[in-house]
Amino acid sequence: MAQELKPNYLTATQDNFSAQQLDWLEDLLIRYSGTNTNIFIIEHSLMRNFGPGDRVNGAYADPIMLDEKFPGNMRFKALLTEYKEAILMTGHTHLSFYEMLNFSDENGTAARMIHNSSTCQPRSYTASGSMSYNSEGATTLTEGSEGYIVSVYDDYILYTGYNLTTGKIIPRACYLLSSYSENREDAVSISLKKAPDKTVYTPGEWFDGKGMEIEATFKDGTKKVVLGWGVSNVGKLTPENPVVEIFYGKVKESIKINISFENESKAPFKGEGSLENPYLIENAADFKALTDLFNASETESDMYGKGLYFRQTADIDMSGVEGYAGTPASGGSKLFFGGNYDGGGYTLTVNIKSTGQTSVFPYVYGAIYNMVIRGSIESSESTQPFRTIKQGAVIANCDISLKLTNCICFSNYSTIYNVYVHGTGDNIFSTFSGGKAIKVYSNCKTDSGEALTDSHVTAIDSISDLAKALSCFTTDDDTEGIKALKKSLGDSFDISMLSTISEKDGVLVFSHPEGLTPDDNDDNDDNDGGEQPESGDKLSPFMWGLVQRNYNGKTASILLLKVKDTSAQHIGAPLFEEGLVYTLTIGDKTQKVTPFETVGRLAIGFNLADYPDFDTIKSYKSYDVSLKIENSDGTLLYEDTAENVSSGKTEYLPVMNFEKE
Repeated sequence: MAQELKPNYLTATQDNFSAQQLDWLEDLLIRYSGTNTNIFIIEHSLMRNFGPGDRVNGAYADPIMLDEKFPGNMRFKALLTEYKEAILMTGHTHLSFYEMLNFSDENGTAARMIHNSSTCQPRSYTASGSMSYNSEGATTLTEGSEGYIVSVYDDYILYTGYNLTTGKIIPRACYLLSSYSENREDAVSISLKKAPDKTVYTPGEWFDGKGMEIEATFKDGTKKVVLGWGVSNVGKLTPENPVVEIFYGKVKESIKINISFENESKAPFKGEGSLENPYLIENAADFKALTDLFNASETESDMYGKGLYFRQTADIDMSGVEGYAGTPASGGSKLFFGGNYDGGGYTLTVNIKSTGQTSVFPYVYGAIYNMVIRGSIESSESTQPFRTIKQGAVIANCDISLKLTNCICFSNYSTIYNVYVHGTGDNIFSTFSGGKAIKVYSNCKTDSGEALTDSHVTAIDSISDLAKALSCFTTDDDTEGIKALKKSLGDSFDISMLSTISEKDGVLVFSHPEGLTPDDNDDNDDNDGGEQPESGDKLSPFMWGLVQRNYNGKTASILLLKVKDTSAQHIGAPLFEEGLVYTLTIGDKTQKVTPFETVGRLAIGFNLADYPDFDTIKSYKSYDVSLKIENSDGTLLYEDTAENVSSGKTEYLPVMNFEKE
């Protein structure tokens, strides 16, 4: 197949199956289907958003893409939906069995699909939602090798997942599959016995057959509900083509399922999406939802957000948000955002580890302004805040400081205006591509501390001078930049919509236009800083508690705890503010401690290597752990205990390399 003949990174950019290969496969499926023969298909790569091996819109790079521009890939999917008795085995991601993404039959609408891990280098998800090797890719006494032993019996097939390093069964990776076949060639007609669960679609969605029952009539007059039906038109549904053609064996019928369409996608945000009443991005869940939406826009024609307006209403930290890994948009796998995003002068923090090209925003076609972006994006391939700024788009009035490859974008075809960038990376732009940089100031450096230069930006060191330049909107350059904003946002755009920028204690400070402040946001569930946690908030182990991690080049025991909120209320920043007093007890040892890290807002970590009293703590034993948090005046903010915290299952956690500031 093409995937085996070309470099691995091209998998997501091509049709991976030839017509001859698929003809061969279909001939075999026809020959052995209905003959009580178990059918196994083995394919190296998983498929994006279909089957097991990664999360939806997942973290792993270079899957097989299911898109109508790749007819071979789509035909392969169609065969899997028809021949449901087949068993497909894939791998590619190395994802550990312990992540519980090992099996899928797409809710009964496709073949049984099994994901295999790796016999030498399993991976797991990091707190940021990306993937990382366990133990830095090394095999240890407790990790480094996983696999299945497959037992085939007369009436079922047993997949037994093993930790091959320890020789122990992994119960969560064991699957019992029925051995069955259907003699579909004897069918003379089919009918719809039960409609699918989903009958309302937005244009461009694929048909979802979950819950649908097809009844077949056979030559001998018998009738029964069958599984091996397929869908001829496996592409995207449109109002012009709402009919689904179902086939079973040689019988092919257009069965009316009363499919209807919504005029536009329902956004999961407050607001209406207009300039006057934009969709509100209030928290990490909202920003992840937005990311999922534009990550699903795989063609320019189904671009998400075109003509819509979004406004961030609070500081948002995406670190540790489950499933968030930025956007994998690349030249071979483009993803699109056509909306207009007003950061409101608030900070968006990301800390992403990935294996492919990764950005915060994909191909941008609208305006993104008033944003403060902080954090890092780590990958072996290019990383940047904005993958590509397309013609007509504008990036304006932003303060960007990230550790990555390209400090602003991979390619700029349009306008960047009134922006300060001061992170670390290899380039400011990978390619400039004929765009404009108007009042763009830089203090970017390489990892070794050398200044990064680019002819399109102005180097600047003085924050006070920078604040004056960014807060001035009266020069000829400003006229050009504002003209670009008006063209993108519409004539209703007004200069008052831009955050004013000032300097305080050597740091840029953004105002919040339209009067938006954290206190105005009545629906924000976070505490305002003064309330004690509700009684329903409990301390519980985070990532199985005690873990071994690489810390400043040495192996260290890290205790990670999170606040489990059983009262559906969020714990706010007070648990992690400077000046608080933390008392940690592990077993019979008690000591004052300082947090080593926080993961998102609900997790807190302590490096036990910093505290001599905890030297005897062993990661393979269990301990009762309690944490008490007090104000400096002794006022108790929080106290609870987690029982039997251990690392009995931590060998499959991702390895993160933390450095002291």
